[in-house]
Amino acid sequence: MARITKPKTLYMSKADGQAVTEFDLIKKDLERKGKYRPDLLYRGFDGTYIKRLLEIGRDTKSGPLFCAIEEQMNPNRESGENPLDYAFTEKIPALVVYNPDCLIETNPHAYEYKLKKGKELEALVAVYLLKYSRRTK
Repeated sequence: MARITKPKTLYMSKADGQAVTEFDLIKKDLERKGKYRPDLLYRGFDGTYIKRLLEIGRDTKSGPLFCAIEEQMNPNRESGENPLDYAFTEKIPALVVYNPDCLIETNPHAYEYKLKKGKELEALVAVYLLKYSRRTK
């Protein structure tokens, strides 16, 4: 898989929350690129750290990566586990999609993972900047 060098901007305003959810937009983009798998992992983060993520495979310098499975991407789920909800609390909402083959689950009850050594950049399936409206000129 080719290395990701920049994020893709997804305009989430195309989602109506009923017929088309925010996750539907992400899944459709992954399917279009031939990268979708039902076992992918999702992490919302502050897009301020996109450069670090693209260089080392993670937005933080250390510690566990808290990732969600597809089931947690459901907008009707009442837990605070949806990474899209988390992303939209940040100054620059962003989402990274990880290949689970390149991560090690360190705490299954808390959805904690760490990157496998040497697989840090290979783990990146997609990186998105999330926006709700396009600028008009």
